[in-house]
Amino acid sequence: MGILLVYDVTDESSFNNIRNWIRNIEQHASDNVNKILVGNKADMDESKRDCGKQKIRDINFGHKLMMRDTSYSKISGSRIKLGELEYVPPRNGATIWEIGIPDRTAAEFYVPQPNPMLLNQLYVQNSAQGFRQYGLWDRYTDEYPDQDLVYTVGVSNHQIDWFFAHVNRNIGNKTYVPTTWQILFDPEEIDESENYTLHLALASATAYLCVHTCVVCANCLSNARSS
Repeated sequence: MGILLVYDVTDESSFNNIRNWIRNIEQHASDNVNKILVGNKADMDESKRDCGKQKIRDINFGHKLMMRDTSYSKISGSRIKLGELEYVPPRNGATIWEIGIPDRTAAEFYVPQPNPMLLNQLYVQNSAQGFRQYGLWDRYTDEYPDQDLVYTVGVSNHQIDWFFAHVNRNIGNKTYVPTTWQILFDPEEIDESENYTLHLALASATAYLCVHTCVVCANCLSNARSS
């Protein structure tokens, strides 16, 4: 279920009404309802826009909105320009560090080459879908045979140093064991009077009767295990 909030990108007053709409939605709608912010007349020249993209992102702060631009015309045979759906994650404050792009895909992370014996030519032609190659989970063991992934903020590159999926390690005999990934970072300054929030974006698939867990531990590696 979702709620569309439509405004005119050339009319700032219509955009300003959104704050009241959001207030009413949060007061009367369920917490898990999807809220989509739609800017109409997206085909207009940028100089005619009263609502800049930064202003739109600002209103999204804390409201968990999905955003997109579109256009509509009454002319017979005209096409509707839907534009791209842009997910902007909620943030509690300034971002200290971030791994990847928070757009609900893993396209920017490292996807290994598939086992030649399991190669599907369909995804060879379409490299953007390369993560769908069968058996990629076992390539983690090839990339990290003994030690798990360690990512150092400010040094590592998520395109080559962050495996696209957090999987278990194959130790043979049809046995898989949990893996523990480390993120190393050294903040320049910590204000002990402030709160700090860690946001995790999780996408998972489980087989029937299988239980998957994710354990996050700060400064206590010996106790942190995830699967």
